Amino acid sequence: MTTTLHIIKGMVFLLVFTGFVQAKETPSEQNQQISKTIENITYYSENYPPSSYYENGEVTGISVETLRLIWDHFGVVHPKIHLAPWLRSYRTALSTPNTMVFGTSRTAERDPLFKWVGPLFASNRIIIARSDFSDEVRSIRDLLPYTIAVNRQAVTHTQLKQAGHPKNKIEEVTVLKQAMLMLASNRVDMVILSKGAFNRLLKQAELPPENFKVILNLEAPSSYFAFNIDTPSWVINKYQTAFDSLLPERIELMKKYDLFISDFMTPEMKKYTENTDIFNPPATSQ
Repeated sequence: MTTTLHIIKGMVFLLVFTGFVQAKETPSEQNQQISKTIENITYYSENYPPSSYYENGEVTGISVETLRLIWDHFGVVHPKIHLAPWLRSYRTALSTPNTMVFGTSRTAERDPLFKWVGPLFASNRIIIARSDFSDEVRSIRDLLPYTIAVNRQAVTHTQLKQAGHPKNKIEEVTVLKQAMLMLASNRVDMVILSKGAFNRLLKQAELPPENFKVILNLEAPSSYFAFNIDTPSWVINKYQTAFDSLLPERIELMKKYDLFISDFMTPEMKKYTENTDIFNPPATSQ
């Protein structure tokens, strides 16, 4: 009886010890797994400055640089980022395991379709018309008589449809530079885009800023990394933890891309700046 009891105790101790060892090994194993997972995910976005765009033949942008900060945090080689028309990128991430699309507006309709990391920054949309536009516009409902160019399947496209905008007065584009050229040549009355994209698109299309004006501001959901729904939750948690830990570096990127203003700052960024001297650095000694 005593021998049997000793054997049972020994087995219990072995199980506990083995479990303890496995628990101790889990973080290391997960680091290896996250590295492998990062390398196996295919990353999609669109050519939409300042979030993601081509510059001198390279993919860059504030969302791109944020993603690379996370990869550096994990110490992995940077995977390739594919820039494609928004609808193609979105549908690929929606339907294909091991994919991710960014910067994606997190709406109530999209929320259950992906697993999310972010928010990257607040997303404010503006409606642009030519500078000679003189009609009064107070809300999205006032836009019904006008032809508007909008990115296909973007959140603003959905906003227009929900407001009852006539289908024949919505010009769908896959590249917003094309929309700005359509506006400049009187092919559409207005364009919807983000505040951050406007100036960069003017430069890309070589259009003079004085030829256009903002006629309406629209609220829009914040921008996120949207992972395919089959992505393991522990991977999402790892990404989110790394993302959160890089808040100071992300604020520096906001400054670099001229987005460090209230319109683009997320609540966490605003809280961080309230508790630091980031706006009021200490005076240097004379």
